[in-house]
Formats: sequence, C-alpha cells, structure tokens
Amino acid sequence: MDNVDIVIRVLTAIFVGGLIGFEREQKKKPAGFITHTLVCVGACVIATIQMLLVEKGFQIATNTPELMPTIRSDMGRLTAQVVSGIGFLGAGTIIQSKDKVIGITTAATLWLVACLGIAVGMGYYFLVFTVLVSVSFILIIMKRIEVYYVERKKIRRLKISFKGKEDTERLIIQYLKSKNIKVHRIKYLKEKYTNGMIEVKSIYTVLIPKSMITKDIVGEIGLYEEVTEVLSL
Repeated sequence: MDNVDIVIRVLTAIFVGGLIGFEREQKKKPAGFITHTLVCVGACVIATIQMLLVEKGFQIATNTPELMPTIRSDMGRLTAQVVSGIGFLGAGTIIQSKDKVIGITTAATLWLVACLGIAVGMGYYFLVFTVLVSVSFILIIMKRIEVYYVERKKIRRLKISFKGKEDTERLIIQYLKSKNIKVHRIKYLKEKYTNGMIEVKSIYTVLIPKSMITKDIVGEIGLYEEVTEVLSL
C-alpha cells in the first residue's frame, strides 16, 4: 500500500462519513457532520493500520523466511475493537424523554459509518458505495414515507383508570381497534384493591386518525361502567 492509496482511502472516508453526517446535521441531531466524519476517518485509520501491519508481516516473512514460523497476523483484531467501542459513543446520543426515546437512528448511523470506515480502510470500495447508496435511500426516501404515515395520525396520551384489570382492558383495546386507533404503548402507574376488586391507573400512548376528535374518544371510553376516569394528557 503506497501513500497515494492511503490518501484515497482517507478522502473516501471523509466523503462517506460527511455525507451521512450531513443528513443528520440537517435533522438537528446531537451527532452531525463533524462527528460522523471523524468516526468514519478514525475507523478507516484503524483498518488501514491493520492492513499495513499485515503487509509488514508478510514483507518480513518474505525477506527472512526463517522468521516465518514466529510471525502471527490477525486481520480482525484491531477492527473488532472499533465495532464494539463505537457503541459507547452511540449510547451518548440516545435520550429518553417521558415516553419517547430519541437518538436511536443517530446511534445506528454512527455505528454504520464506523463499519464503512473499516471497509474503506481495507479497500472494499464497491461494498462501501453500495451501502452508501442504500443508506441514503433509507434515510431520505424511506424516512419521508414514515413521516407521511405518522403525520396522518395524531399521537395522544390517555390516562385511564378502571376496575377489573384484564376484562376491562380487553374492552378498551377492542374499542380502540374498532376506531382504527393504534395502541403504541401502555404504561401502568398504579394498582390497588378496593372492596376486593383491583383498580388500575394507566397511560395509553395511541395513534389517532386526524379525522377523529380526542375529546369524543375520551367521552366514549368514559361511558364504560368499569372506567372511573379518562383524561387526555
């Protein structure tokens, strides 16, 4: 591997990491253009060092055959540390706020650019650009499809208190399904026994079609005899 080849690999890593990082930067994510570029270049450096060490080992073995039995080369030792180590950086971009977890996509792109950096450092250019095109499609085209789907529905949180956990919960779920309301998450806040019957307080995170009014849904759920309270948060 000559100096020109090393320059090409580093520049390719800058381009690949920068392109994915630019998309994250546009979305105002915690890890953007600079972070993704540095991760990709760093992974490329480690992979390039690994390749240079292997070349050096073969060169020594070729020039000094008697040393060949003592030379050991592991193509994956250094790069394996990058794949596992990048997880700590990715974890720093994940934030939990109330019922939402944000930053998972950015953590995944950081891990991905590290993998791409390794591939660049090892000279697998066709693999790199194939993955780059695929990732661009996922982040841009498929993301728009996802946003379009979500925007057709409203995310709402309903605080529901009711008696008789399983039977009443089944009635609530059936009602929501009949209205084409998707239950995203159920969080149980409190359970207590009153006069021998269990009373449950829970929060339902749901996707409601835009054509529906949340107030109407709250009123209809409140008509159930076992439901003691319904609030829209």
